[in-house]
Amino acid sequence: GGMGGGMMGGGGGGTFKIPDEKVGLIIGRQGATINGIQMRTGTRIQIPRECDIDNPRVRTVTVTGSADGIRAAQTEIEGMIEADNARMGIGSADPSRFGMETQYVDVPDQHAGIVIGRGGETISGMQARTGTRIQVPPQCAPGTMMRRVSVVGSSQGVAAAVHEISALVQQATSNGGGSYRGGGGGGGGMYGG
Repeated sequence: GGMGGGMMGGGGGGTFKIPDEKVGLIIGRQGATINGIQMRTGTRIQIPRECDIDNPRVRTVTVTGSADGIRAAQTEIEGMIEADNARMGIGSADPSRFGMETQYVDVPDQHAGIVIGRGGETISGMQARTGTRIQVPPQCAPGTMMRRVSVVGSSQGVAAAVHEISALVQQATSNGGGSYRGGGGGGGGMYGG
């Protein structure tokens, strides 16, 4: 497991620091947010009750799990903190670090509803967690059975959102009997043209 995450310093598993005032944001109501992150990333996240001795404004979070899971959990948490800072107007002083970027994800037309969720709740949750803006167009891209979803935000947030969208589509595809694998394979005439 390479040397990824030099900024995290040493330590088994992954440790990283979060601002004390963001602890509630990460934990969520009755632990809902942190439980969601743990489920999605397959990790255990421990936030100490006390701040660091040498820096009373931060707490050191410990994440245990696979290297990928730890990285994913850290990305989600950092994305949430960044999004919260952006909402509060902090961090805009250094736009280069939080440079906005846009990424596109092609989602099969029949799975667009899964990404959006009932009443938009899935897409709202993803936007809140990743601090991004996700837009699902009402129509497919011309000549395809795909909708080009755009994700705008910090590079970390965008990566996390794209990862979540891909996971949703993959889940839907494997549940859907796979008849649409391989880009729809010219489904029955009516989609022609």
